[in-house]
Amino acid sequence: MPCHSPTGLSSRFDRRLCPAEARADFTRRVSDLYVLRGYDASYRKLQKSSQSTAGLKRFFLILASLVLLAALALGAYFLAWPTIWWKQKMTVTVATPEGEVSGSSIVRSLVSYEPHFLQDTGYFHYSWRGEAVTVVLPDGRYLFVLLGHPPSMAEAVFKDSLPEHWSKANDHGRSYFRKLSSLRESRAVPPETFPVFVTFTDPANPATVARVDPGDLAASFGHGYRLKSVMLEITDAPVTKGEVEKALGWIGEYPETPVLTKIDPHDFSFAAKLRQGSFIQR
Repeated sequence: MPCHSPTGLSSRFDRRLCPAEARADFTRRVSDLYVLRGYDASYRKLQKSSQSTAGLKRFFLILASLVLLAALALGAYFLAWPTIWWKQKMTVTVATPEGEVSGSSIVRSLVSYEPHFLQDTGYFHYSWRGEAVTVVLPDGRYLFVLLGHPPSMAEAVFKDSLPEHWSKANDHGRSYFRKLSSLRESRAVPPETFPVFVTFTDPANPATVARVDPGDLAASFGHGYRLKSVMLEITDAPVTKGEVEKALGWIGEYPETPVLTKIDPHDFSFAAKLRQGSFIQR
């Protein structure tokens, strides 16, 4: 049976007189308190989550800004100091007693511009990747036409198709080298521009290297051998790989390595000064 306070007001006396209502009221108050605490905890969690999300957004915004700035700086650098490159194919044809044979090699030449802060520093430098021309002769011997300086060779061979030399150009040769890289023609290499020609008595023994006179192949290979042509072409074909290593198994990884395994300190011969980088540049 429910009980009621005579005064209609809640009091300790009332709760003692009406223990059932007091317990219900207490339970309700405790329940409300837990609900409020739960709302508060959920709010705090939501607030922390919002703060964390905002922090992540700020982090990614800063990161994206830095990446954009780096990309713009890198783009500006390469625009101001570009690397201009082209691929050139040299083909060497030799007349032999058994007919003509030829070999070719495609080299990638690069002209890399760099900041010019000091008066004695250059505006650009040359580099190249590729290997020497390998001509396999009918009797199994090899004729190698070394790399030399491929960019300078291309400049000399195609000079008639190019604008004024870079030293006379206002853009320090940028238009000159861009024109060279855009050429798609083939020309004969004049004898004064020939790289060095060499052979090996025994290709497995680097000490048997010998220089070859391109004007007198018969002196190195015998009667009936003659250089017929050396042609240079600007091309889109891929760089040649593996031909030199196939013929000379001792070629190593580093271009500065001497061809001879043992060199006398007082030996200044051609063989002693020859480096493996004359055969291949990776």
